[in-house]
Parts: sequence; structure tokens; C-alpha cells
Amino acid sequence: MKKLIISLTILSILIISIGVASSLEGKNSTQSSNYSKITIQYFNITVVEGDTIWSISERYRGNVEQESFINMIRQINNLNGNVIRVGQTLKIPKL
Repeated sequence: MKKLIISLTILSILIISIGVASSLEGKNSTQSSNYSKITIQYFNITVVEGDTIWSISERYRGNVEQESFINMIRQINNLNGNVIRVGQTLKIPKL
């Protein structure tokens, strides 16, 4: 009898846990559907002699703050610093 009570208790806890997890999952999917996706378009440039990440940023950044635009270029192109090479292709965000 004691084993039956323990088994039923464990089974009840398991069923409740699954129900709670399912309801939380449903809430998360409802919340995420309220957000819209932002699509950023890019174009490619080839680095030429004399180009720096700063000069490229100045050329294409529009009204975006220069350091923010440079950080975008770095992130998109997986760059850790300011070093770019002649002939390298970079993705630049379209503004």
C-alpha cells in the first residue's frame, strides 16, 4: 500500500510538471508572436588600397553614429578590430 501511495504521488508530480511546462511554453510562443522581425539588407564592397574601417564607415553610414556603424560592420563581418586587407570583401548594411 505504501508503494502504491508513493507511486501515485510521483505520477501526480510528473503530470503536474508536464502541465506547467506546457502552459509556460504556450505563453512564450504567444509573447514571441507579438514581436516583428527586423530585416537588414546588405551589399558587398571590396576593400581597396587606402580604405580603413573608418573611411568605409564615413562613406556609407548616412545619419548613423560612426562608432555604431563601425561596430555593425565589425559584427556582420566577424572582425575583432580595425584590421582589413586590400581585396577583402565586406558586407555593409544598407541604410
